[in-house]
Amino acid sequence: MNVYKRKLTKSAINNIHRFASFKNNSFVEVESTLEFEACFHFEFSKKITRFESQPIGYEYKLGGKVRRYTPDFLIQFSSGELMYYEIKPFNKTVGEEFLGEFQAKQLEAKHRGIKLGLITDREIRINPLLNNLKILHRYASSDGRKNQAEEKALSILRRYEKLTVASLIEKVGACYESMFPRIISLISQNVLTTNLGIPLNSQTVIWTS
Repeated sequence: MNVYKRKLTKSAINNIHRFASFKNNSFVEVESTLEFEACFHFEFSKKITRFESQPIGYEYKLGGKVRRYTPDFLIQFSSGELMYYEIKPFNKTVGEEFLGEFQAKQLEAKHRGIKLGLITDREIRINPLLNNLKILHRYASSDGRKNQAEEKALSILRRYEKLTVASLIEKVGACYESMFPRIISLISQNVLTTNLGIPLNSQTVIWTS
């Protein structure tokens, strides 16, 4: 079956969002707020090495007709595996019409050697995880360079193994307002680790990766 590339265009229904991705070293354009929020999960997942919105689409058969379909994302995992994903609000995925169409899309994707998965708002809009990912993105840095205070913080953490953000900043002897964003940046680079299921704040426990 034929393949094609769909171009995003703004309309009364679609509002184009641009996600700045350090992982891809580019902007990722998406056409819904839910897709935009999914990008935060893709960006900071250690299992994902690259993600692309609106990849080359394909045709599939349903009810004796040939239809066109473009997945919302093409994901590449660290294992090398590729996978398509469709992003949808959960309440739009429970009807028979959607399920029939999605199964036909999955079948054609399987024939192409790439699985098609579904992600809903129930997996994306999980808080405080999503809010934490947005904070990581706000302070993210891709240059990998560390200043003197950051190097000192890493040295202290290796000695104590685990500390709260406030305790670490106090031991570094730095200003909280200037050091907190640097600690968050180190978490975004996987230099430091924390439990992102708990709100990021002064009492967040962190350790070296």
